[in-house]
Amino acid sequence: MAEKASSGSSFDRVIDRILQGDQLACEIVMVMMMILITVEVVSRTFFNYSLQFTDEVSSYLLVALTFLGIGISLREGALFRVDFLYARFSARRKSLLEFLFNLLSLAFILLAEYQILRFLVSSIERGITAPTLLATPLYLPQLVMPVGVGFVILVLCAEIRRNFQALRGRVPKEEQAK
Repeated sequence: MAEKASSGSSFDRVIDRILQGDQLACEIVMVMMMILITVEVVSRTFFNYSLQFTDEVSSYLLVALTFLGIGISLREGALFRVDFLYARFSARRKSLLEFLFNLLSLAFILLAEYQILRFLVSSIERGITAPTLLATPLYLPQLVMPVGVGFVILVLCAEIRRNFQALRGRVPKEEQAK
């Protein structure tokens, strides 16, 4: 994120700041998972006692980590693409393909965000709880889903903006390669 922040627009810098907070949240969630699972393992091994809720809570934390990490992965370019085909195109064609792909991705993710929000509202209205010992209201772990998808939407908007500028010839060559 740091390399984009140093050479990007103010919009890019704002997104990078948001994603820095997102990354901190991911790190906290990861540490919480590690502590919870470690306590469970120690408890079972040395005291022959299970916390009973470790599996449920660590599953919720894993969902949070997944949804919160998608935007960061997208921003860092850590998601996969078919490079053996992509590498054969000119810089302009790459920019055009990225622009079209990012537009389609934005359309898809906006639809996904809408459905996730409907799902969340439904869980709240119906008062759905997990059929577990904790009886967790399911809207609580579901709250992180639209937030994470929102981060993806922000990143896609920044990428579309960058792609559009590259197509118009207003982005330095080193920025086009990212």
